[in-house]
Amino acid sequence: MQAVDATLVSGMDLFIQTVVTKSRLYSEEFIRFLEYFNKIGVGVFVTFIKPIGTGKDMKAEMCDKDDFAYFGELEKKYNTFWHLTCAYGRDIGCIAYKAMCSITAFGDVNPCPYWFKPLGNIFQEPLKDILDRALRTPPFDKHIDTCPIADVAWLGKT
Repeated sequence: MQAVDATLVSGMDLFIQTVVTKSRLYSEEFIRFLEYFNKIGVGVFVTFIKPIGTGKDMKAEMCDKDDFAYFGELEKKYNTFWHLTCAYGRDIGCIAYKAMCSITAFGDVNPCPYWFKPLGNIFQEPLKDILDRALRTPPFDKHIDTCPIADVAWLGKT
């Protein structure tokens, strides 16, 4: 909290990042969390739990489209957002390969930091070629209005 205070005093923009599970999304604690940070002028960036790391065995805590729709309602009331929040007037849905990718130390180009399904390697071909191919490869070739790796409904598809 001292770092938050120091950042605000410095005049720098700040947002807090937090991980949200299905049960936390609907909790009083999460609403108080949003209200507290919004009251002091800090936005809250949400990452929904993914089926990796500690979330690997927490399928029941993963969100679905209804939960994301509820979060959309919270976005209208609080300064909170996630990577699908429309930015700069562009509604591109899942930003994987469209606005970001993750490149490992070994050169593998993944759609995001949570989805380990590389479509190429920068040590074997130019990044531009990998990204061009990625944008022609399902599901990245179309607008996806959810986060496939965080959406429990997509688990069998990824």
